[in-house]
Parts: sequence; C-alpha cells; structure tokens
Amino acid sequence: MKPYNLKHSFFPLVSSFLLLAFFFLLFSSCNTTEPPPIKNGPDTTSQNFIFETYEFGDGFSSSYFNDVWIFDENNIWAVGELRLDNGYTNIVRWDGKKWFSQKPYFTSSGFEGIWALDSSHIYFTSGAIRKYIDGKFSVVNTNLGLKNGQGIFKLWGSSESNIWGVGPWGTIVHFDGKEWKKIDFDREWRFDDITGNSKTGIAYASATNQSFTTVIV
Repeated sequence: MKPYNLKHSFFPLVSSFLLLAFFFLLFSSCNTTEPPPIKNGPDTTSQNFIFETYEFGDGFSSSYFNDVWIFDENNIWAVGELRLDNGYTNIVRWDGKKWFSQKPYFTSSGFEGIWALDSSHIYFTSGAIRKYIDGKFSVVNTNLGLKNGQGIFKLWGSSESNIWGVGPWGTIVHFDGKEWKKIDFDREWRFDDITGNSKTGIAYASATNQSFTTVIV
C-alpha cells in the first residue's frame, strides 16, 4: 500500500479554509445596514448637564438642610436650620428665579422633614408636626404621648387619610384622616426615612439599631 502523503492533503485543505474565511470577512465587513434604533432608549443628545451651586447661610454659623420637596421646577421647598444675614429661617423656597426664606422662623432645632399632598397642603416635622394649609401655618396636635427621645422626623402619605410618621427610638405614628395614633415598635430602632406606594398606600421605612443593622419595615 502506498503511504498517505500528509503534506499534499493538509496544505490544500488549510488554503481552502483560509480562502473561505477571507471571503466571509470581506462580505460581512461590507454590510452597511444601520442597526435599528433602540425603542425607549436613552436620548444620547440630551446627556449634557449644567450644575449650579447655591450657598446658604451667613458663612459663620452652622447651617444645614435635612429634606427637600419639589413640586415643579418653579416651586421647590428645602428645610433645615439656616442663619442668614437677616436672621434665622427653617424654610427656603425656589420660585424659578431665586431662593428666598419663608417666614416665620419656628424652631432652633431645625426642621427634619417635609411632605406635601399638594402645594397648598404641606407638612413639616421637627419632632412635632406643623402644617401649611392655604398660606397659614399651624401646629398639629397629635396627643400621642411620645417620650424618652421619641419624635416624628419624617413623613410620607398617600392621601390626607393615610399619613405615616417615623423617628428615633421606634417612633411610628399614623393618621387616618380623623386622628393620629402611635404604633408600638421596638425602641432599639431609629427610623431614618420613609416612602411608599401611592397606589396601594403601603409605606416603607428604613431603620437602624445601635449595632448598625439596617432593616426595611
């Protein structure tokens, strides 16, 4: 039997394979068809941002913000404790052109939170609750008997008959449209913030204990 000549059979096979690969790359690289646009994808022409910085306070005293509520680009409220050149304030507002302080001044401990049903019904927290209804401020009488460092610092609601408030030492309160009620909870937890689903009315609050364990309630 005549021995099989590997040299004469292998190289033509490799040459044919390389030739086919060349034509495949040639025709595939010449395909100029544009890929279809991604539906509902990001608009790559609108990703340029301009950041503006606004400074508050007199430059000497401690000033800080704790929360903000945006109704629209021409109506923004920020709360905390600010020492301005003309005195103290707990609220500053943006009208689309400038920031200005909202009078009167309420508390030296500062406002901790803000929640609004609409621009005429706004609630503020500083341990207690104040509300702004149709241009007038008043204190909400909760009669909850909070004690030993408890207080209402953050609010969220789905309506005026479903408002939740949280704070340190296991503070949870709820308003059903008629009265505020305190809900018993383990005092080891400090509630830091709260939000919810406006359609279902279910609230979700984040809490941390002294061991720095964080949970969602």
